Amino acid sequence: MHQTFEDFMEKSCLALAREVPEFPTQMGLFEIAGEAVPQDYFASIDTGSVAARQQLLQTIDRNLDEFANEDLDDAEQQSADVLRFVLRYAHERGLVGMAGRDFLHHEYLLRPSVGLQSDLPLFLSDLHPMRHVGDAENYVSRMSSIAPLLREADQQQREREPNGLLPPAIVIQNTISEIERFIDSPVHDNILYRALDEKTAELADLGAGARSALLADANDEITSNIHPAYLELLATLRQQVAQAPEDPGVWQLPGGDAWYEFMLRAATTTELSAEEIHEIGIEETDRLEREILTACRDTGIEAKTISECYMALDSNKPSPRQDTPQNRQAIVDQIASLIADTEPQLEGLFHQLPAGKVIVKTIPLFAESNRNQSYQPPSLDGTRPGFFELNVGQLLEQSDFELPILVYHEIFPGHHLQICLAQEMERLPSLRRIMTFDAYIEGWAKYAETIPSTHGISNDPRFNIARMRRELISTINLALDTGIHEKRWSEEHAVQFFATHSGMSESFSRHMVHRSASVPAQLCSYKIGMMKMFELKTKMERELGSKFDIRDFHRAVLGNGAVPLSQLDSIVNGEVRRLIRGTSGEC
Repeated sequence: MHQTFEDFMEKSCLALAREVPEFPTQMGLFEIAGEAVPQDYFASIDTGSVAARQQLLQTIDRNLDEFANEDLDDAEQQSADVLRFVLRYAHERGLVGMAGRDFLHHEYLLRPSVGLQSDLPLFLSDLHPMRHVGDAENYVSRMSSIAPLLREADQQQREREPNGLLPPAIVIQNTISEIERFIDSPVHDNILYRALDEKTAELADLGAGARSALLADANDEITSNIHPAYLELLATLRQQVAQAPEDPGVWQLPGGDAWYEFMLRAATTTELSAEEIHEIGIEETDRLEREILTACRDTGIEAKTISECYMALDSNKPSPRQDTPQNRQAIVDQIASLIADTEPQLEGLFHQLPAGKVIVKTIPLFAESNRNQSYQPPSLDGTRPGFFELNVGQLLEQSDFELPILVYHEIFPGHHLQICLAQEMERLPSLRRIMTFDAYIEGWAKYAETIPSTHGISNDPRFNIARMRRELISTINLALDTGIHEKRWSEEHAVQFFATHSGMSESFSRHMVHRSASVPAQLCSYKIGMMKMFELKTKMERELGSKFDIRDFHRAVLGNGAVPLSQLDSIVNGEVRRLIRGTSGEC
């Protein structure tokens, strides 16, 4: 092979980006190997395109094998291992890794919050770049591909019905509700039109006449194509909801058990089986319940059950805020203030903090019932800051001592810190600067939630109990998700299990069951990743003894971008060896 390994990595990333351009757009990667990444279309989902991507993955894999391991240095070998995992376990819309080649049509195209019906408009409104007139034209071009994609999804939905590949009824019903809310607004209030209107108002190179023409095109597209496509999809889903399975698990699909195994491997980046993950969930739930009850007693709360503990704790929090514009803005302001206050307190815990900026936004009302808080990183070129997207409707019901946990998870020292550091590592190949393995990033974020209590940033015992409550939820989810999809739990059994062990309300418990039904395996990534972080930290402390420095551990975990958990062991072990020798790696 004549090309260098570096060139191969960049060209492989470019080939994947052309097939699924939404992901590099999301990460703000607009150029790879000196070539522009397309910004004017969405990934196609038709059968031919999905099959062609399998061929592309196989081609990249064969080319990767041409590089002999002994010819690669340590950094290159690490990149090769990351790429191999991506090729086998990629799990993006329209792109299924080679290990899932028997399940190319098992993915739910339409599902609450993350399905096509909500993902496409929210992608355009939140993530599509708007730097110049070309971006505005690409925005409208991408808008024009929404209706064809929805109609393709509609066709596939109808084709899947006789093959037993329909999602559970609860997934379809929640998707129906989301579509109804989306189309229930005048065109000029539609998120697609409103975002284009707001974003183009700031473009210096877009004249008034050209802007008016683009807005007119957007208006026509929504009226003539997008709304009718949503209505057609709605009719299909309303007909199918009565035919869909009642139970929430993927075991009902043809080959569902093997499909779930693939998704678990992709989500956890480990070889843990569903049964092993289930047992971890049961054991860790019991342990955490005991710890929470002990913590409650230490604060003067006498409780025999988790539910009693939370009732006593919650009795001290203010009544839920009324849903008013003023109270909604107060939540946004409070979160922004927490972000600003937390960042400088981390300087002694990390060798390096990222330069990337972050702002606070809110989830549109039509998506509030199904969409949780989320973080989106800044663009690599610095033209778009990262943003923390709040579900203000949910947050109105939470107490003030619960809000900081969200900041620690999503921003500092969680997702924003981790992802921005990776983005800023110019020594890494493009693919590795933008990769986001669920178990790694969610595991880091769950670990990050503990940093304030461990290092004196927050000394409020109520905060720590609230933090443990969130960890308990992530732990229960191990048993919940595997119970639903591998042990064939009914919806009601799953709801009862979650409510009993979490102490949370029936409505919240049902929400978590619906989330597991919609996105199988993903909920397992949080706790599995968190446990790996603490396992490695404990090992590093033990081996370094008095030489242990928390900054070195954080550098070891964060210093190479996101990686599968199966690779993180060797990375941290390597850092330990370097520290023993008196050297250290980069961050």
